[in-house]
Amino acid sequence: MRDRYSMRLGGQFAPPKRYDAQVVLDRIAEVATNLAAQAGVGAMETAGGLLGYLVENPRDLETFMVGGIWELPPGWFQRHNLTWHAQDGSIVHPADVRSLGEISQKKRGRR
Repeated sequence: MRDRYSMRLGGQFAPPKRYDAQVVLDRIAEVATNLAAQAGVGAMETAGGLLGYLVENPRDLETFMVGGIWELPPGWFQRHNLTWHAQDGSIVHPADVRSLGEISQKKRGRR
């Protein structure tokens, strides 16, 4: 099966590259630190979002390792299953945020 994660080699497709765990963790920390500094948010929360996304979407690891977050799909930070604390202290689940967004779009007549 042909997909964007395979490279064509002599008529065959090579499996995605395997990464050492330390290399992946270092890359997550580096990207999270840089993004958080630019966005004025915490790097720990950003790293958690990246890790959560990559756990749910492991086929995007190669894309992330090579291109960083800018190569991930829009809304990647809500496409995982890790909870977080809201400003009011409540615990928020990304699925709840996605559901609220879908309801809001339907109310506005978008599908």
